[in-house]
Amino acid sequence: MTSNDFPDRLPPMLVKELRQGMRTISFLGVFMALQIILCLILLSATLGSTTGDSIGNVISITIFTILSIAVLILQPLRGINAISSEVKSNTLEIMSLTRLSATRIVYGKWVAIVSQTALLMSTIIPYLILRYFFGGMNLFGELSLVLIIFATSAALTAATVGISATSSVILRNILPILFAIMAVIALFQFLSFSIAGPGMSLFYVFDSGEYLIPIISYLAAITYIGWSCLKAGSLIIAPSADNLSTSHRLIVIGLSVVALGLSTLDQFNVEMIPIMFAVIMGPAIAIALSESSIVIAPVREALQKKRYVGRLGSSFLLPGWQSGIVFTIVISAIALAAIFIRPSPLYLLDRELNATLMIIVSALFPAVICNLPRNTETNRFDKYLLYSLATTILGIVILALAAASGDNIKWVFIWNPVVLMSEMDKSSEAGIIVAWIGIYLFILFLLAIRNAKQHRLITEQVNTTPEV
Repeated sequence: MTSNDFPDRLPPMLVKELRQGMRTISFLGVFMALQIILCLILLSATLGSTTGDSIGNVISITIFTILSIAVLILQPLRGINAISSEVKSNTLEIMSLTRLSATRIVYGKWVAIVSQTALLMSTIIPYLILRYFFGGMNLFGELSLVLIIFATSAALTAATVGISATSSVILRNILPILFAIMAVIALFQFLSFSIAGPGMSLFYVFDSGEYLIPIISYLAAITYIGWSCLKAGSLIIAPSADNLSTSHRLIVIGLSVVALGLSTLDQFNVEMIPIMFAVIMGPAIAIALSESSIVIAPVREALQKKRYVGRLGSSFLLPGWQSGIVFTIVISAIALAAIFIRPSPLYLLDRELNATLMIIVSALFPAVICNLPRNTETNRFDKYLLYSLATTILGIVILALAAASGDNIKWVFIWNPVVLMSEMDKSSEAGIIVAWIGIYLFILFLLAIRNAKQHRLITEQVNTTPEV
């Protein structure tokens, strides 16, 4: 090993990605542009005659704005083709013949980009040290902001890397752009708060629960969402012999139980319960209801070894979208229990109940559309996301037409979750939403029964195929 090579203890996938990524024009261009812009900013501030807290705050805002554009937009977008490029070059199958599992491949891609992001962020430390001499600097606040930006960048990178495993060009291009747009909107909102408010670093001082709890909640949410995206990417490229679903569902159920316990605390805001379970249930249901129904015999037998416990657990822990239906019911029941177990005023109970039910119905509807065709074993996660996106766009168009024409045409499209949500704003009755949830679950069970014979034949064919 040469002195300028990576250590042998690093994973080979990470070394491969770091070698390739740090030589690309995109990384070198962002790196050099960031240094040049920051140097010009500090040089201009140094040559100027203005001093005091105001100029220091302006310098901080400018530095973090440039940094945010680099690590919240440009760096995550580099993960768009992280997995799909391996599929196109037919190297994914070669890597699967080694000890690299699907999880290690996906995580290696993610860690490589995040490591380059960390390198970019480490280069702003000298500029922050120089910025100290302009006054008005909150050291711990701005260092906390650096960590928050890094965590957000890591989560956005996880989302793009996970989506890159899909075969749909539309998803790989549209969803990252949507993430970038949301990041830009959040950035401008933050800047408006920083300029008009008490300063950018004051908000990130961890000396008060008023700021500490929201920041911890935000970090926990983006960590879970990023992990879910990486898990989805691993499930897409994983072979049938790798059972990644059982551990994923057990973790989600455990987190749901923890969320249920948090919702019983008096200090916990009851209005945050639907948001908390939306973060937990949304990705989990999308993954569970879009899994392939092919389950090879060793995976099934390993889960059913413990007779009654194994059979009961396999009903919602076994890979496949059929067991995903039962899994959806389980975590939905936990979410609804969190609403009813917490004593709250009636108007809050109705509102939070409707919000939780809308989360469930919004996750079920794309699964129904996805499973209507008979041959739906390929690209299921792609189809689920595409149907979700199309359903949302259709609902927005219907609401816009109804608002423009004044006709009450929305009830014709009440099956659309977006339209249903708009109607629920006018009523506190949850019966309509419960009825649609029951209809969608009933249809999914019918589709599972209809496809049972076909899935059994496919599974038997896979089980009897000799391994190479």
